[in-house]
Amino acid sequence: ACEVSGCGSGASQRRVCIIGAGLSGLTTAKVFAERGFQCTIFERDSKIGGVWNGAYRNVRLQQHQADFKLCGLSWPQGTPVFPGKTDVLKYATEFAESNHLSKLIHFNTTVTDAHFDNFRGVWVVTVEDGVSGGISAEGGYAVGGGQYEYEYLIVACGSLGSPKREVSAQLRKEGYRGHLIHSSDYDAPGPEYYGRRVLVVGGSSSGVEVAVDLAR
Repeated sequence: ACEVSGCGSGASQRRVCIIGAGLSGLTTAKVFAERGFQCTIFERDSKIGGVWNGAYRNVRLQQHQADFKLCGLSWPQGTPVFPGKTDVLKYATEFAESNHLSKLIHFNTTVTDAHFDNFRGVWVVTVEDGVSGGISAEGGYAVGGGQYEYEYLIVACGSLGSPKREVSAQLRKEGYRGHLIHSSDYDAPGPEYYGRRVLVVGGSSSGVEVAVDLAR
């Protein structure tokens, strides 16, 4: 990361826009800020953590904690070998606070458009503030209308940021009328599942984990 264009002399004049305050966004901001770049993080949620905020209650890391560390920060004493949702969110919060990243984050703010202006060599980023309708984004040159300019743009919201509901829509279209939810809407086993037959469509991480959680 220290070999990015503009690193070194003059870096303080380089502005970086980072979309997403999940683990990737936070670690990216740390690296750039340490090298003198002016960073702004736009996060559409009200707190840090990315996809972990919407994960179901009993989810756990799929890696051993020794293989999943944020730069320069150890897991707190007593953390389970395979940390759960609460553990990960606390860990991410501590990482942000210990590296002074919280002040760079604009919560409840959605990036609606970003395009590169070849003539001026900057990214023009358009945002919407879900709380007040307007923001003051330190580190980004304001051009009006919720638009800000940056020399660099980092998209750190990930491919899992928005649920893919095509299968659910297709099942409804084909006539299924039973209880139907996307894995992103699942929280924990409850009375609505007791004594019922549950079909989980999809055998990747979310599908397997939800099936095991229900079976228990």
